[in-house]
Amino acid sequence: MTILGFVAHQYVHLESSVVALSGASLLLLITKEDVEQALQAVEWPVIFFFIGLFIVVGGLEKTGVIESVAKWAVKMTGGNNLLMKRAERDS
Repeated sequence: MTILGFVAHQYVHLESSVVALSGASLLLLITKEDVEQALQAVEWPVIFFFIGLFIVVGGLEKTGVIESVAKWAVKMTGGNNLLMKRAERDS
């Protein structure tokens, strides 16, 4: 059901976070797992790493850094997609 929710979330105007939390809540209710035990099993450093990563990428996008890097890459390769793919593969 959660996977279907992710597929359909844009059509029913739900955020993907709502779908994910609903699926997790439903799973906890169905399995009758102890919530505290489930939260202790979460790898919090990984969660916070991704939170930080999304914040940094969001900031780079908002300030135009990502667009500038993309334009630089196009300029350096002359817009040649094969060169850009090769540079991506080599890095």
